[in-house]
Amino acid sequence: MVLFLATVASLLLLAGNVNAKAAAYSSDDVAQQQQRQCSSDAQRESFVSDSIVVDLVALAARDAADANDAAVDDCYWTFTTADDRILVLSATNLQQIEAFVDIHNGLSVEDGNKLLLKDQVVLEKSRKDLPPSVYSTGKSVLIRIDHAKLLAASKMSDAPLNSFQLRIAKAVNCPFNLGAESQCGRILDSESCYCATFTLRTWQGQYDYCRANNGGMSLVALETNAEEKAIHDSWTTTTKFWCSLNDFRNTGIYIWAATATNLYPWGGGVGYANWAPGQPDHATADSNCITMNNVQAGWDDFSCLDTYNGVCELQP
Repeated sequence: MVLFLATVASLLLLAGNVNAKAAAYSSDDVAQQQQRQCSSDAQRESFVSDSIVVDLVALAARDAADANDAAVDDCYWTFTTADDRILVLSATNLQQIEAFVDIHNGLSVEDGNKLLLKDQVVLEKSRKDLPPSVYSTGKSVLIRIDHAKLLAASKMSDAPLNSFQLRIAKAVNCPFNLGAESQCGRILDSESCYCATFTLRTWQGQYDYCRANNGGMSLVALETNAEEKAIHDSWTTTTKFWCSLNDFRNTGIYIWAATATNLYPWGGGVGYANWAPGQPDHATADSNCITMNNVQAGWDDFSCLDTYNGVCELQP
């Protein structure tokens, strides 16, 4: 069984492209250290620029085969991401995986810094169908994999082998709120964070409020219908929210301030748009800022000095 697993599952890191606002299990990081036996003196280290998926069974099986069936030491693997980001570790059966994988918050192996699924707080507005996950409080985690327990569990389990895959992704912190009259949640995926603020402000006021909170959030840029729907499903379908779309520099040239991208890309094509019927109509000379009303009603242009609620976002 061990040799078979080592043969058919020798690829330990599964590669693929990940959209910043998608929750697919994929990776863009293939560490040089993956070719090294995890039981060697040198500890594995990987930098997570997007996400990494570790096939735990294949890792343990290959190391056992490399050791010629001798006892294989526990595997220690450090994952680090950007200084201003955190890490999220996810698996469909994370609670089962915790029986043979210890996830430590930071770079030291101490019982007091274990990250356990039972200790995680799920924000009220976060999606409830996201994969079970644990979050670091800083940029690094250290995981210890008990090879013997893992291989024994994989032989006894009726679950498919790909259920023993652990995804490590760069993420952002997501607080309960940003202060009075605000609420936050992971409403789209496990990595990003959205916060609604129900204090009325001008467009610039909401833009500045987002930038001043939670490490520099952005007034939201709506890239897909799913994203827009997730916002309204979380925070009413009747409230007007400022988004970051505007044309106050050049009338008719709409720019997402959050991403500095054109709504209508140069060279042809159209980005995601959801204008209300007859909009934008520039009813007044300064109707240069856009509200999202609800998915059905669509977007409308208003004076940037009008006051509405706002939605902030922070992406990995």
